[in-house]
Amino acid sequence: MTKFAAAHPDVLLNLSTEVLPFDFNTRQVDAAIHFGEPDWPDTVMVRLMGEEVVPVCSKAMNDRISSISDLAEITLLQHTTRPQAWQDWFRHVGVDCPNALAGPRFEQLAMVIQAAVAGMGVALMPKFMVETEISLGQLHVPFPFAVKSPQSYYLAYPEKNASKPAVIKFRDWILSELQAG
Repeated sequence: MTKFAAAHPDVLLNLSTEVLPFDFNTRQVDAAIHFGEPDWPDTVMVRLMGEEVVPVCSKAMNDRISSISDLAEITLLQHTTRPQAWQDWFRHVGVDCPNALAGPRFEQLAMVIQAAVAGMGVALMPKFMVETEISLGQLHVPFPFAVKSPQSYYLAYPEKNASKPAVIKFRDWILSELQAG
C-alpha cells in the first residue's frame, strides 16, 4: 500500500477486515477486496486474481509426514470462511480423509499461518500468502499439490461509487500492480 500512497497522496486508504460481505448502503466504505463468488448484489465486481492452495506446516510437522494419507491423522487447521477447503483438496488429490472438516478454526488467514508456523497442524493456504514464510524456512510444503480454488479475489464497490476518483485511482492502481506481477 505504500506504493499506492506514494502515487496518490490525495487518497486516504482506511483498511479493515470483514469476514463476510456487507451492505455498502449501511457502511461508510467505498470499496472492498472480496474473496469468493462474484455475487455481491448491487455491486461492481472487478476480478483481480484466482488462487492456488497448498498444504503448509512447520519443519517439525513436515518431518512427521511421509505420505498424503498421513494428513488424515494430523491436525488440519481450518479457516472459517473456507469450511470445505480441505475436503476439496483431498478430493482433488484422490485421497479419502474422513476428518477433513475437523480441526481448529481461525477467522483470519494470518492466524492460520501463525498456527502452522507454531506447529499446531497443517494449513491449506493460498500459495501467494505464504511465499515469504516458505522462503524463510518457517513453513514447508509437504506435498507440491497446488489446487486451484473455484473462487477468486475481486475489487467490489457499489455502482454509485464507480465514478468516484478515489475508487477509480485504486482500481487502476491495483490492476496495474497485478499486471506488473
